[in-house]
Amino acid sequence: MKLKPHPLYARVVALLRTKPLRYRKWSGLGFRSVTLEYAGPEKLLDGKGSLRHGARWTPPGGFPSVSLSLDQRTSIAEAPRIAHYYGLREEALRPRVLYAVDVRLQRVIDLTSLPSRLRPLVSLAELLSEDWRKINDADHESTGQGLARAFHDSGCEGLIVPSAASAPDKNLVVFNRCLLHGSSLEICGEDEAREYFQ
Repeated sequence: MKLKPHPLYARVVALLRTKPLRYRKWSGLGFRSVTLEYAGPEKLLDGKGSLRHGARWTPPGGFPSVSLSLDQRTSIAEAPRIAHYYGLREEALRPRVLYAVDVRLQRVIDLTSLPSRLRPLVSLAELLSEDWRKINDADHESTGQGLARAFHDSGCEGLIVPSAASAPDKNLVVFNRCLLHGSSLEICGEDEAREYFQ
């Protein structure tokens, strides 16, 4: 899908070139709840679903990314939000599998409290309230997607972001193609999972 780029992208890229933000390291567990279609370990972290369909922080057709929640409860809370968006009852949700992922990243930006240089350009309320699916259906990139694309193209490995489903909880969006040597995503219990999903 070819989308009209959000103007925020160019503004943030220019800002990062002149006044780079300070990255931080992040390591810990992230949690991912997925339908059976994506539950095999070979698909869980490939980012192809977001590349194809888009996500709040990934424009469709842009780049692969993996969204993880920073606690199990938040990961589980994301699924009913998607069901409600499409007018489905929670009882109609398809079976899901919950994974823990050991994450080690070196270049992360925390957007749960916007860096001061970004505040004149965008607000957290705007990023969390926009209907990115509707915006994409109109062939436009959403604000959050444009912002994330700017960070991705500047070499950021991931973003810590507020959960739109369960504020003030947090999610971690990992940009697969930007991982540096020494950074990693490892599925906890991967060997056991492979036995079930071969």
